[in-house]
Amino acid sequence: KQEKRVVSLTIHRTTALPVCDHDTGSSDPYVVIFGKDLRHDGKHRPKELGRTKTLKKNLEPVWEETFTFKLRGNKIVFGIYDYDFLRPNDDFIGQVALDLTWVSPGARLWYPLVNPNDSWAADCMIEITVHQGVENNWKIFNDDDPNLDAGPFLGNFKL
Repeated sequence: KQEKRVVSLTIHRTTALPVCDHDTGSSDPYVVIFGKDLRHDGKHRPKELGRTKTLKKNLEPVWEETFTFKLRGNKIVFGIYDYDFLRPNDDFIGQVALDLTWVSPGARLWYPLVNPNDSWAADCMIEITVHQGVENNWKIFNDDDPNLDAGPFLGNFKL
């Protein structure tokens, strides 16, 4: 059984979120951190490791929230949702899955959201910094290295 370790990260912001609440022309987004994959419908909710505040009527939310938690394994999944007061389930906007063995500590990076059910998710991005997590196992790369390996996670590029 793999030992748990402390992970610290900051969720900065997202861009180009879709309108989920057509009556207001906006969305009420929040981000949930998971240590497991989500099902493709986004409704399966494993145990939450953290959750940002819900920002009402906002398509370009800025959270600047830092989370510290214990994690077993190397995968973190960020699910982005639209809060719905009157409906039983919040709308799933998209997700990002990161393998922490490929993330450099302190690098503030943008990642594209993925939603297999909607094509607009490709335009949405989330900005995250991982401060600590996989001790003695970080892969730190030089951006000029022609042999740079992108790693087995989604969207490891800077804007």
